[in-house]
Amino acid sequence: QGVCGREGCGYIKRRFKPDFPAASPYITAVGGTNFEGSTIGAESAWNNGGGGFSDTFAIPAYQADAVAAYKKSPDANLPPKQYWNSTGRGYPDVAALGGVKTPYCVEVGGMFQGVAGTSASSPVVAGVFAKLN
Repeated sequence: QGVCGREGCGYIKRRFKPDFPAASPYITAVGGTNFEGSTIGAESAWNNGGGGFSDTFAIPAYQADAVAAYKKSPDANLPPKQYWNSTGRGYPDVAALGGVKTPYCVEVGGMFQGVAGTSASSPVVAGVFAKLN
């Protein structure tokens, strides 16, 4: 459902509905990236993942500079302000490869298959955090 919730996107646009708990400042929300080309190289935000700005929590001090810079960027491509809370906490906090161009190869039941999405990027981030701790 991402930022659309059950009523924000589609033919009748009312307002984006930020995900919970992802919009909470008390957790670390993980997003996904995708390779820009068909090979390993530069990455950009994966457009099938969620993200946005909280309707409940204000921008925390640790995000203030980054969120302000993002909103000023011509690359941000933000929707009209009536659809989202410009003073809310931004999420995701971090991102890792999660796109479908080059999925992670995993073994399931003796067979190898590709896994992608934030269901793939979240364990990668958890692994990095575990190594840092």
